[in-house]
Amino acid sequence: MKYNEAEQLIHKNIDQLTHLRIRKNREFFNVLPETALKQLKAVASILDDAVITLYKDNKPVASPDSTPGATTKPTRTTKRSRFRFSMIGINVGDRVTFAPTGETFAVASDNEIEHGGQRYKLSQFCRLFMPEERRTPTNAYQGACFFTYQGQTLEQLRRQSEANPATDETDTPEEAVSLTD
Repeated sequence: MKYNEAEQLIHKNIDQLTHLRIRKNREFFNVLPETALKQLKAVASILDDAVITLYKDNKPVASPDSTPGATTKPTRTTKRSRFRFSMIGINVGDRVTFAPTGETFAVASDNEIEHGGQRYKLSQFCRLFMPEERRTPTNAYQGACFFTYQGQTLEQLRRQSEANPATDETDTPEEAVSLTD
């Protein structure tokens, strides 16, 4: 959710400079790199896990807040797999709530819900049915952030599941069984 707010802040700031937009239907702006960096720093200040790394010749040279000349090692992030209901123990037939409207929908498959006889992936559903006042300028959404199950967003449940992976039955030692005649 915080990344959506960060994106909205960037768009709000840039939209105040609409004369810099290269094409009205594109997110390309004719701004100096220093101006863009100031915008990113402003947004990074509201995100507790934001890291800004400066690059020269496509190589990291320093963090803007670090000692001049100091280099930072780029952090490698692994891309998370796509959301699936099974990741958090939700089964086909269970119901999830679309938080912006409060409507509930049946889970139709491991990655789809059903609405009006049609199946939708969560992000696709958000793009199509997000109330106008909640839409983002890009109309891009992380679907799991907008659906809830038992009072928590699917994203929250996923993060909890990733932080505390369930122990598999194969991880526990089995009782020794002795067979006697």
